[in-house]
Amino acid sequence: MTSLKTLKLEGCSLNGQIPTTQDFLDLKNLEYLVLSNTALNNSIFQAIGTMTSLKALILKGCNLNGQIPTTQGLCELNHLQELDMSDNDLSGVLPSCLTNLTSLQQLYLSSNHLKIPMSLSPLYNLSKLKYFHSSGNEIFAEEDDHNLSPKFQLESLYLRGRGQDAGALPKFLYHQFNLQFLDLTNIQIQGEFPNWLIENNTYLQELHLENCSLSGPFLLPKNSHVNLSILSISMNHFQGQIPSEIGAHLPGLKVLFMSDNGFNGSIPFSLGNISSLQWLDLSNNIL
Repeated sequence: MTSLKTLKLEGCSLNGQIPTTQDFLDLKNLEYLVLSNTALNNSIFQAIGTMTSLKALILKGCNLNGQIPTTQGLCELNHLQELDMSDNDLSGVLPSCLTNLTSLQQLYLSSNHLKIPMSLSPLYNLSKLKYFHSSGNEIFAEEDDHNLSPKFQLESLYLRGRGQDAGALPKFLYHQFNLQFLDLTNIQIQGEFPNWLIENNTYLQELHLENCSLSGPFLLPKNSHVNLSILSISMNHFQGQIPSEIGAHLPGLKVLFMSDNGFNGSIPFSLGNISSLQWLDLSNNIL
């Protein structure tokens, strides 16, 4: 089996153990290993250390627990492009050795008990990283937010939190220009609506900022943004009128959630000009 490139064992009953035969450990040409929804233990991290050609490692829902090991094989997989360890019981901080995964493009860590800095500073050197999903972990603000610019340009960032206070939007977001999907729901970031996120990321399709303690007026991007299809800013502290030109500036909206704020005045007529709009929620305002 030394020529094997793809191995899928998802949903198999391995009883916490992976094969330890020499044939399994000698899969040096293996590029795709999928073990999703398979009861494993952390010995998997040592076993994969010999699989130096791995490009994708899928360990979603595998009952992994404790800290991500730093002394075993995971951080030696410098060809790895996709790593999925979501839906486990992992805890602790992101190991610094993740910076060794210089080929990594997709990192999925959602639904664990990890401590993720809002700045994403442990990932700054991953220049090829495009997708980082870490919703449902403990998102925290570092005492010293970094002024360094990350080497990555993210396309998809999901950091949906558990209501933690993260201070302010992290500075690295000012250096992102390729975002298509951004979810910071339930992270208390405060401040005004970051219309610059929409202006800087012309391909942005979804922006989720529900329950983020944002306040002040709702600020539109300076120019029309045709790609934004979902905007959700419910359960904040916005006040003032909904801008009358919202339909002209966000003409591609399919979903607009603005409920549970302090908006007042009239509902803008321009919303009726958004032909793509399917879901509109303005409830619990002063309209």
